[in-house]
Amino acid sequence: LETKVFSRLLINIPLWLGKVANTPGVALHAALLPALSAAAKLTPNKVRACISVKELVELLKEHTQVGNTSEEIAKYEREPSTEPFDRSSESGLSKDAPLTINERRHVIDVILGIIATILVPKTTPVHLSPLINF
Repeated sequence: LETKVFSRLLINIPLWLGKVANTPGVALHAALLPALSAAAKLTPNKVRACISVKELVELLKEHTQVGNTSEEIAKYEREPSTEPFDRSSESGLSKDAPLTINERRHVIDVILGIIATILVPKTTPVHLSPLINF
């Protein structure tokens, strides 16, 4: 029961982060990525039981493929003195601005780290090294 609640509510990648890479707002990324990363580090076996690596790879794919909106996304730049995912008036971005290129890169790095973290306990170094050395 705990695993079902954990996977369907708390760590439900498609529910919380799916199809949001090109939509306005970034509040879920700022709140859920650190929580998911911390959960993966503390209990990698439980997180691996709750999420499939396929869901994480789909999320990676969504954040790397910008398609026709690449020029649109490239025009969004936040002020260097502000933090990623900040949409305050000091950032120079509106609350409706999608993820910037640098924020996308950060999300991708975090997701790759989560994938490596949940695979390390059950994967041999020979099978994991191509992912880490990619």
